[in-house]
Amino acid sequence: MVDEASAACAGAWRAFTGSSESHTLRRLLRGHIHESYVVESEGAPIANAEVIEPFVRGRVAARMLTKSNEPCVIDAAGEFWRAYAHLGASRNMDLPESSTQCFAAGAAFGGFQAALEDLPPDQLRISIKGFQDFKAVLGQFDLAIKSDSYGRLSSSSHVANELLARKGQVPALSGPFGIVHGDCKFNNIQFDASGERVIAVLDLDTVMWHRRALDFGDLVRAGAVHGGEDDVDAEIDLERVSAFAAGFRDGIGALAPKSQALFDALLHVTFMLALRFYSDHLHGDVYFHIEAPEDNLRRAQGQLALFKQLVRRRVELLEACK
Repeated sequence: MVDEASAACAGAWRAFTGSSESHTLRRLLRGHIHESYVVESEGAPIANAEVIEPFVRGRVAARMLTKSNEPCVIDAAGEFWRAYAHLGASRNMDLPESSTQCFAAGAAFGGFQAALEDLPPDQLRISIKGFQDFKAVLGQFDLAIKSDSYGRLSSSSHVANELLARKGQVPALSGPFGIVHGDCKFNNIQFDASGERVIAVLDLDTVMWHRRALDFGDLVRAGAVHGGEDDVDAEIDLERVSAFAAGFRDGIGALAPKSQALFDALLHVTFMLALRFYSDHLHGDVYFHIEAPEDNLRRAQGQLALFKQLVRRRVELLEACK
């Protein structure tokens, strides 16, 4: 039996190919926001020339246009679908399996930034208002507490109180500005079949003008921790932090932020995710995918626990970021 999401994907694929040719599909990833599928078909892909693609050719998967020359399909439910040329034998992972992969991932995102150095930032559009904007995220947090529209504050007030008490410990981002990826999860890169070499950076929705250290902080927050985002006992792995830092510096070259800026970004994005998860819990889980009613609350607690650990291990982490 084909589920609704798979049926919608099949319909979107027909809009890209313009035919009812035979194909098979399987779900590849389910993230907090988007879902990804692999479609195997006899159709020929059409490369898409978006704003950043001429600058990062060879670093990203080629997009496909629909038969009507549109970059995406909007289905009857209002959902957006995009298609990319398949990269062949390759691997995609939620978490790294080795320090070698951490170095490769850091170098890929650093190189992505370096490749966009000459792109005028005014050519980019804001895809998600307030995304990666700490002031805006804090505003949403305050609004969620005041409205408490789902009556969830009383049972989770201990989390809200600790977030309020610790927000003064969050450093501002520092270091040079540039065009960044904006969503550097480990599964937003594709490795070759061996799992050693990065062949593409994925998910270009959040490319934006921001502090360059942001990408490093986001990558390390998600990829250098043993444990899930909702695990209050998750441990940061200093060896992985060091490998991510070395790779990021290798990829970005002379544009690299200083180690203090890298560490500050790690603290900054970790606390910001705690705020976002908790706010979404109070708002009724309207942004992040959940499997159970308190998933976002547990994620907020996990990120808050990680933030406290990062503060406690400041000296070690600054050394690892060099």
